Amino acid sequence: IILQCALGYYPYLPPEASAPGAALPPRSLERVIDAIEEGPPEALDTAAMPEGVRDFCRAALEPEQERRAHSYDLINHPWVAGFAGPPSTAAVAAFVAERRARG
Repeated sequence: IILQCALGYYPYLPPEASAPGAALPPRSLERVIDAIEEGPPEALDTAAMPEGVRDFCRAALEPEQERRAHSYDLINHPWVAGFAGPPSTAAVAAFVAERRARG
């Protein structure tokens, strides 16, 4: 969800397929599963996204289970730890608003 908020669209489908009311492309579910298994989306490499968010998403989206961060690791990730407490709805909303303001 964090990655989707930062990008403004669902990262495993083309942006036009993520618009409200848009029809999903044929075989969308199979393509999403394939994309997830391949690793984090290319959009994660954008310099417009703060490094902490990119690092957190890479850790959470690692396709190899043995290398993927556990929930304990993610909740203690430096980006998350930068919040006063566990990420709240207000903190996520502030992040999304900041991201939208930057374009």
